[in-house]
Amino acid sequence: DSELEPGKYNISIRFNIDGNRYNENAAFSCQFWDPILSAFSDEGCITKLTPNGSIVCVCNHLTQFALLELDSESRSSSE
Repeated sequence: DSELEPGKYNISIRFNIDGNRYNENAAFSCQFWDPILSAFSDEGCITKLTPNGSIVCVCNHLTQFALLELDSESRSSSE
């Protein structure tokens, strides 16, 4: 995960997740499509879970990004 530097990040988007539509043990990650790597990347983004269950993506760039639900294999490799 990326660490926040005060004043550096300039955009945040909140995703309201319906608890009935996903596994309560699911993990999420804010990522963007990196055309150079031809893969999703979390570089410059952090993922925050709010007390009410929303997920907030905070990124330091204005590229197109998405909230991805990670499978157990992806979670294991990122830990």
